[in-house]
Amino acid sequence: EGHLDIHRKSKEDIHREINGGIHREMFRTGYPIAAQIVLEVLAFAGGAVMMGWLGATPLASHQIAMNLAALTFMAALGISAAATIRTSNFLGAHRYADVKKAGWVALYLVVGYNLVTALLFVSLRHILPTFYSDDPTVIDLAGQLLLLAAAFQLFDGSQNVGLGALRGIGDVRLPMIIAIISYGIINIPVSYICAFTLGMGPQGIWLGYVAGLLFASVSYWFRFRQMSNRLLQRSVPGDEHST
Repeated sequence: EGHLDIHRKSKEDIHREINGGIHREMFRTGYPIAAQIVLEVLAFAGGAVMMGWLGATPLASHQIAMNLAALTFMAALGISAAATIRTSNFLGAHRYADVKKAGWVALYLVVGYNLVTALLFVSLRHILPTFYSDDPTVIDLAGQLLLLAAAFQLFDGSQNVGLGALRGIGDVRLPMIIAIISYGIINIPVSYICAFTLGMGPQGIWLGYVAGLLFASVSYWFRFRQMSNRLLQRSVPGDEHST
């Protein structure tokens, strides 16, 4: 009977919390994150479509470079998740100095990692594509794109970790605006202009990626610096604890 009473109370608590507005708060937090992800996916899909306009060989080379960049991105994704968890935990504990520290440590980790992968992309750019194709034209173009992928994945990793740190402190709306600018106003237009108007071809499409991700990375980390400093300013003596 006691167990049933506890179960009944738990259901009542859940029902009360839902009716009390938690579902609305979840939506307010979730839709900007969903919008940011959709914008990023659309930008990458748009780049692939434009690459297809250039022909089968550019599309094949693009797929090779993008696949390698996606492989190296997995570690950055893990660091981003860790940044979200750590900043969120420290925020809840009112350890605002550690919120800031966790974010910047995550940035240093992902930049260090991506510098290594960038070096590998540059030094192995004529070897890595051979695992995907034996077409000399595809291999040569993929090697050229890997030079841009070296910069691309550096900014892609740092912007994703910046997003993770911002999500950990509940800042999701301005990052959505930044994503709109990064992907909709910078990435796709720059890719199109460079590739077709300026005649740069496949490299032009990747320059659009680099430009958009550079803007996103700088903007997210400027925002994190701003928000973490605000947290420090409102901290109360005695709330802070050393790690």
